[in-house]
Amino acid sequence: MSISFTSATSILRHEFERLRSFVGLWFRRIPPLLKIALGMQVGLTLIIIGVLRLGHLGIPSEIYNPPQVYLPGNPLPALVEVALCANYAHQKFSTTAEIDGRTFYFTYIFEDRVIIHTAVRAEDYNIGELVTLWGMPSGIQRHGATILVSWGLRSATLYANYFNPDRPIAFLAYDTDAVETAAWRGFVNKTGDIESTD
Repeated sequence: MSISFTSATSILRHEFERLRSFVGLWFRRIPPLLKIALGMQVGLTLIIIGVLRLGHLGIPSEIYNPPQVYLPGNPLPALVEVALCANYAHQKFSTTAEIDGRTFYFTYIFEDRVIIHTAVRAEDYNIGELVTLWGMPSGIQRHGATILVSWGLRSATLYANYFNPDRPIAFLAYDTDAVETAAWRGFVNKTGDIESTD
């Protein structure tokens, strides 16, 4: 015995109407005070589920901020002495240091040893947490699988082929000048939606 699609749809619609009629009749027979109690119970249950769900997201209350002395505009600290990489044409030198249990990367001007760029490893955060705590980014730029999200003088670098809020961050960076980026357009992944400089 075969049933056509229209017949099956008609039967399901009829059964749904009977169920809806039964529930409506049952609900009308409940005393008003009990309706209020049930409504409050359902509402409180939804609130508790929502709070528990947010608690499992684990959004940190703040993002690590390097001490002011390690940020751009300050002299290179005495504990950081050796230049690992040099750009002699622009008199810029780069070096690393372990500070507060984190790896820091500094770029500084050789002549006066003033920091112009500070980057710090920050793999314990994801990009969604930064957007939640720092606000809407000002721009984004992509170089292959490397994505830079900018908030003016500070930025986050992550490595991902697919861009979404759960992607972990590799570095937080602080600069003396804002990094040039395309305008922020949200978490998009279609070809051409993120500016690429490849």
